[in-house]
Amino acid sequence: MEEGQEQLEENWQVHDLRSGVAKVYAEAKRRSTLGIRVAAVWAVMVLVYGCLDMAGVATVAPPLWDFVAGTGVILFAALSISRAPVPLLATAAVVLVDLVIVAYRIPDLIERGEDGDYLATAIRVVLAPVALSLVVNGYFGSLSIQAFKLGFSPGADWRTRMNPLMLQLLVVGSCVGALALGVGTWFGAIRGGFAQTSVWTTRNSVVDTVELQVARPDVAEAETDGEKTKPLLDIIMLRSGEDESAKETVIEYPENAKPITSVDGLDAFAKRAVEEAFKFGRKTDEAGCVLEGQGRQDRCRDDRCKYWSRVFVRACLSKSRQTDHYCDAVPEPTKVEVGLLWAGRLCAGRIFETCREILYAVQGHCHPPEKVAASAAATKAAAEAKAAAEAKAAAEATAVAAKAAADATAGEKAATEKPPSPPK
Repeated sequence: MEEGQEQLEENWQVHDLRSGVAKVYAEAKRRSTLGIRVAAVWAVMVLVYGCLDMAGVATVAPPLWDFVAGTGVILFAALSISRAPVPLLATAAVVLVDLVIVAYRIPDLIERGEDGDYLATAIRVVLAPVALSLVVNGYFGSLSIQAFKLGFSPGADWRTRMNPLMLQLLVVGSCVGALALGVGTWFGAIRGGFAQTSVWTTRNSVVDTVELQVARPDVAEAETDGEKTKPLLDIIMLRSGEDESAKETVIEYPENAKPITSVDGLDAFAKRAVEEAFKFGRKTDEAGCVLEGQGRQDRCRDDRCKYWSRVFVRACLSKSRQTDHYCDAVPEPTKVEVGLLWAGRLCAGRIFETCREILYAVQGHCHPPEKVAASAAATKAAAEAKAAAEAKAAAEATAVAAKAAADATAGEKAATEKPPSPPK
């Protein structure tokens, strides 16, 4: 051999430094090492996300998935130290699956997410293609090393050939497809009835909306300014033997009308459902809670789902923003007839039975049990006081009448008696 030529023997190959094969090998090793390190960093990041979710700081993906994915990728990175390409390929698949799971929760995040959730989700989505690109690059680096081990140049092995532009298109296309698959899966679950407790909008995208245009009314000659409502029609139904002064039917306070103000005494599932309602209620008003509850109930396929829709409204209203005059026309939940008439007006065009159950929550919100009990006690005390006063007045009138009758009887008796004869 010529002077200056060096050969490096490592049991399985001989590098010719002048031909540049050693340089190719070093580059492949660098790419493989970088891919392993990126996989390990991504796994630690996902585990941190799981801890943040458990602590209630930010919600991006289910914590169980975070821990499983993070632990699995750490194992894959450990296996890749031997320059085996398959673990890095499995890591790339886990990154794509993670992107699908994150995208599945994006519609719900848009509706109910907080600033921390937005930031955490954005970081995770942006870092996904970066991590995927480096991991896939490391995978091809490991393939090049395997080509050296098999005894031929990596340029002669078709598996190690990857144009940088082609790699970028592969990574970007895969990430976009994962995002579309996640969001599409969410909508498919909503349409199929498999996701009934996490809804985004009450609008049905299948049905065309109808735009209504209403002319501005002329209120110059109106009797009122619209601030005070007046009944359109008063209907009085008289039963046999009753008159207009018949008392309103009053029942015990309904259980499904009692507001939910805390999670004390609830099991894990109920606690999560109530906390979700609390979180939603803090960002909307009373009408928003009722609209959301009706939307959830409309998508329900069974009674259990409908029950939790009512629980959502009862809990959401207790934390929602108060609206002026919202409770002005809402009757107490213990008054049957008035409540049915009120619910009939609000449930026009909807299934009355399910709509009525939702409105019980509104009645309970406007008239909580302690307020109704205090009102009933005050009404009972006033009625008793009135009855006592009427009884006293009747007794006094009876005494006066008895005294007048006695005086009249004494006068008549005195008039019929003969006066005594004068003494002689």
